[in-house]
Amino acid sequence: MRKKVSVVVVSYNGERFLPHLLNSLKSQSYPLEEIILVDNASQDNSLQILKKYFPHVKVLKNSYNMLYGPAMNRGISLSRGDYLLCLNHDLYLDKYFVEYLLKAMDTHPRIGMACGKVLSWDGQYIDSCGQTLSLSRKPVDIGFGERDREKFDRKRYVWGPGGVAPLFKRVMLEEIKEGENYFDEELGIFYEDLDLAWRASRKGWRCIFEPKAIAYHFRGGATLGMNYPRYRRPLFLGLPYSLKERVVINRYYTLVKNEELINLFLYSPFIFSYDLKLWLVLFAESPWGSLKVLYKTWKSIKNAFRKRKIYG
Repeated sequence: MRKKVSVVVVSYNGERFLPHLLNSLKSQSYPLEEIILVDNASQDNSLQILKKYFPHVKVLKNSYNMLYGPAMNRGISLSRGDYLLCLNHDLYLDKYFVEYLLKAMDTHPRIGMACGKVLSWDGQYIDSCGQTLSLSRKPVDIGFGERDREKFDRKRYVWGPGGVAPLFKRVMLEEIKEGENYFDEELGIFYEDLDLAWRASRKGWRCIFEPKAIAYHFRGGATLGMNYPRYRRPLFLGLPYSLKERVVINRYYTLVKNEELINLFLYSPFIFSYDLKLWLVLFAESPWGSLKVLYKTWKSIKNAFRKRKIYG
């Protein structure tokens, strides 16, 4: 029986990228059940391009930018597939991408997530070969910024798929969802991919990395546009203050919600060292703003404990 694959794309002002992505989806070797694009109130010509050149794409128009997690939830809830390919708009896929990921997921019944080798837009660098957790409990894209070479060509289990182009089993998403939500809507954007993978891991689901599935990503294109120097400095430094604030708040929320309390203690020196750098950046940019972030972070931590108590 053929596996039904639904594609859900979240887009905001993606007119420069969408033709590349949608043409690559059209040419996939494995037939797709449907393509759903959730538009977060784009101000460019995205919708006109979709209507003219990609009429087969089902478009869900939001009246405001509800950010990645809530928008993705909306798309997933209206999809029909047994598998969900959840995409940013700033990438394109090799024609065998979906086919290879599906084959990889067939190797074990508890594989609920899969990711491929994501390269930079020009193919010169590794963008991500899945994610791992650092000692500071920060999600790290495996191989980020390195030249592609043989060590990245081994199929293996990884912590999580990251948020660029993961493939999920619907049965896994249904098992781990919180209420009606697959992605935690309190996160909005940043750390929502780690939170989902963490919840799946606690339920016994695994993620596999398939190096034959290739994608090309314009890192930062979905949040910072075309001009950000993606591989020359950390993405955090290039974010506007409002997004830096969200990164910090979401980090604590995700850790408190998912990490074992004993691990928070054991890894505390590494967590403190990394977080000190984040807070110094915030304080240097806006001392008063950093105090507001501190208050919002405390409220977020209380919400995380509440979620932890409800969903375990």
